[in-house]
Amino acid sequence: MPRKRSQNEPSGGGEGNWMNTYGDLVTLLLTFFVLLYSFSSIDAAKWQELVVSFSGGKGVLQNQKPGQTTLRIIPSMPRETNPPVSPSPTPMAAVTVPSPTPMPTEPPPTPVPTAPPTTPATSAVPSAGALLSNEIRQALQKSPLAGSVIVEEKNGEILVRLVASILFEPGSDRLLPAAAAILDDVAAIVEKEKSSVKGLRTEGHTDGETPPAGDIQSKWDLAGRRAAHVLEYLVTHSTAGASNAYTVGYGDTRPIASDDTAEGRDQNNRVDLIIST
Repeated sequence: MPRKRSQNEPSGGGEGNWMNTYGDLVTLLLTFFVLLYSFSSIDAAKWQELVVSFSGGKGVLQNQKPGQTTLRIIPSMPRETNPPVSPSPTPMAAVTVPSPTPMPTEPPPTPVPTAPPTTPATSAVPSAGALLSNEIRQALQKSPLAGSVIVEEKNGEILVRLVASILFEPGSDRLLPAAAAILDDVAAIVEKEKSSVKGLRTEGHTDGETPPAGDIQSKWDLAGRRAAHVLEYLVTHSTAGASNAYTVGYGDTRPIASDDTAEGRDQNNRVDLIIST
């Protein structure tokens, strides 16, 4: 007795139906994507044929009937799936650009020293000491004993150097009559320019050989007495510088020449008159 088929068992005759449906679905999907792909290159005539084909036909999978328009799908030119690869640029060789050489700069021009503005030449006004020394020098040039007198001006002071031989006897402090002529000339000039005279000073000097005469005790004593007698004569005959007058005796401590000769000893025996202006 044959076995009764259960309701849950599938019948063997229905297996082909779902396969056909599945195949049609896959075909339609493939056709759809092919159409989408072909749209990029279809022209107007082909598009019209496609419209007529879809409006009059029953299916693309059925057999064509007489008088039915066949849709021809002309595939477009196959596109390259991969875009052409552009050749990679050939790397250029590295070019080393030398650093610019600094242009030699010229040194700044040396400023040309400009000469100071010239001022009109003005005659130099001689000092009071220079005027007084010139007057004494000119006055003593007339004396026959002018060669035994030296007149110098330095730092506002006038030096009148008198050799002792024209003023005193050797070793004595008494003035000779001939000394009066020279001392009178000096006193006259000092009195004339007394507004410029601020002080008088006499310095007595001796040589180291000649002994003092009479009651003179030493060369210091001799030098001091001679200086005092000359200053006393000048102050007596002129009031210039009397309030600031003094004497100094140096003996033989400040020689200006050698005592080995008579000429040197004569130069060392002297009285220096210093006039401050």
